[in-house]
Amino acid sequence: MAVVHPPASLAHIANLANLISLPARHFAVIDAGSRRVQVMSASVARGRPRLRSVRVVDAHEEGFSSTEELREDARQWMRDVAPEAVILVLPQSVMLRHVMEVPPGDASQTRALVEREASRIGGLSESQWAFDSVRLRAFAGMSNPVAAVFCRQTDLQELLEGFVDDVRAIFDVRPAGDALAAAFRAVRPDVTEGILVDLGALHTGVTIVLGGQPVFSASYPSGSHAFTEALAADRGCSPEAAEVLKRTEPPALTLSDAPHMRASVVGWLAELERTVGEWRDDHREFAVAAGHWPVVLAGGGALQPGLASELGKLAVRPIEAWPETGEGAVKADQATAWGALLLSLGLSSPSPSLLPAELRGFWTQQRLWRGLLTFNLVLALILAVALVFGMREQTRLLAGKQTWKAAASGALQHARSIRGVAEIYNARLEAIRPVLERQRQTVETLQVLGVLQQQRTHANYWYVLLADGASYSAGSNDVAGLPAPTKPAEARSPTSGTGGATNQPASSRAFVAEVCLVPQGEDMRRTLSELVVDLKRYPLFRNVDVLPAERRRSWVSTNLIFQERHFALELNVSEAELLPSVALPRTVPTNREPARGLRMPVRFGTANSTNSGRLARPR
Repeated sequence: MAVVHPPASLAHIANLANLISLPARHFAVIDAGSRRVQVMSASVARGRPRLRSVRVVDAHEEGFSSTEELREDARQWMRDVAPEAVILVLPQSVMLRHVMEVPPGDASQTRALVEREASRIGGLSESQWAFDSVRLRAFAGMSNPVAAVFCRQTDLQELLEGFVDDVRAIFDVRPAGDALAAAFRAVRPDVTEGILVDLGALHTGVTIVLGGQPVFSASYPSGSHAFTEALAADRGCSPEAAEVLKRTEPPALTLSDAPHMRASVVGWLAELERTVGEWRDDHREFAVAAGHWPVVLAGGGALQPGLASELGKLAVRPIEAWPETGEGAVKADQATAWGALLLSLGLSSPSPSLLPAELRGFWTQQRLWRGLLTFNLVLALILAVALVFGMREQTRLLAGKQTWKAAASGALQHARSIRGVAEIYNARLEAIRPVLERQRQTVETLQVLGVLQQQRTHANYWYVLLADGASYSAGSNDVAGLPAPTKPAEARSPTSGTGGATNQPASSRAFVAEVCLVPQGEDMRRTLSELVVDLKRYPLFRNVDVLPAERRRSWVSTNLIFQERHFALELNVSEAELLPSVALPRTVPTNREPARGLRMPVRFGTANSTNSGRLARPR
């Protein structure tokens, strides 16, 4: 056998789409023979067929004497299984399969040519013929081959009505040879040439596979029942006893042990070679290669133990048993039914189908309804998923908002706590601020006095008065009589005081030192300048300058100074602010509650804020 690797394609996606649109999910496949009926129950789940059970009705085991009893038992089992759809296997003994050259054209032209071939086959017979065809890939010099299957209408109708109460349950009718080839491709996709033999009780079907497709199917009237009768003659027993012996302890096919059975097997092999030879005669280019193709046994007769090896000893070509291992493998007697299921589900290469036109229309309508139902279910599923996702998203957003709300409430409570602490801090600070101001003034006075004491007061000048600015302006050092010290920020505010008047009182942060100079004239001015420069070098002072005449006061006795050489120096102390108060924004409540769900910003009041929270228009 030639071995090839199947090419990768999008066939799996197409098969999956086909399985999704199937009008049924539970199938029963009926493979009916003359002495044996097999009913296979299968289902389609998750995009692939699955074997559920197999029921075999054997006339020999059940003691049935007629075909009607056999079919009635199978019909009763079908009622118990209650499948949604039924697939029938058309035996090769009641059909003809031709491969012909048909020029490319539309389906109607191909059907007309096949119908003409059916008329030729029927001849003068009044029997109507059912037929179907499918195009094959080119092989053996045939560029446009078409495989056509023909069956008498009476035989097809008998098969349709033999096992079901309602013929509308029949989903498909597939030829046995094509079904066997489909099952073989499923278990051995690497093998492209071979001879498949379906060994039945009274008939043997022969299918030749070339290029992975069935190119020939035929049958001849000889099968395992002939082996049973020959064994009964060898053993001198009844056919029933010989059948049991054949299935349990078959004899070796030798002249001494089973001469009649050996002769029957040799005759069966000769008929097999004659059938294959008919195809070889029509295709001379494969005459040599086909002579070495092995035979693969299937069917109920292939269940006989050791049959393949015994046949191989007498045959002119290799005889192999049906492969029952690997993916997609089934037993030898189940291969045809399984292959028919694969063909009906579209999981194998196309093959003819003899399902009547009215049943095809019925199942096409069912497929459309199932497709519509599947679409609605998918749409409902999508909507449900979208709804669940939306609800989950809304729940997540709501949880996030609740988290934000809790965080905002916590932050607001924390801010209120901080504001309360800040207000307590400001109140306590304002309560002790006058004491701190006096302490600072005392320290600065001592620091200024220390700086002046460091001055070398030799014969050029001497100090006659030192006072802070407020005391100097008021003319008294009585603390109770002095105005309360102001906040530093308000003291520096440009809007405080008299608006920059010339006679503005000196600040408490400034000191006034009156000095009397000895030199006169130009030396006096130079000495005064040197004194100012010398005082400026101390970090304690931010600025040192001569106090203007309009701000001077006459507090020193005139007998202690020289009037024309008497000057007042303003000593501004460097910035050394006390701890400032915590700045708190002032919120102005509104007269209405904000709407739910709206976030109202906090409004900070100003000096011109109104009771409604709006900024007053400047006048």
